Amino acid sequence: SRQCLDAERPAGPLPAPFRRRAMVETKAAVAIDGLSEAEACGIFSLFGFEPESATRLYGGYASSNFKVVGRRRGSEDGSATLLLKINYYGLSLEDLEHQLFVLDHLKKSGCAHVSF
Repeated sequence: SRQCLDAERPAGPLPAPFRRRAMVETKAAVAIDGLSEAEACGIFSLFGFEPESATRLYGGYASSNFKVVGRRRGSEDGSATLLLKINYYGLSLEDLEHQLFVLDHLKKSGCAHVSF
């Protein structure tokens, strides 16, 4: 949403993940690129969801990303549309923490579709 893009940066010094040089990994053909949408639905179900659909999203950083639709098992609520991010197994802990920092910032900025 536009709100996510326009969110103001907090005052003060940049958080630690932004004070260092960005870590960039050259992503060769890795096994996760071969995941099918059906396999993504299977992984989504492991998190307690009844999957309805999964659509591959392109442009992920060392990961496979899917737009997944489904509802929590046992819930009376309607379906939710979420991002399923399946990271490359060789990604460093530092890079994973940085991704969580960004997702947390988006969530706190009011992005409706960030959930982890």
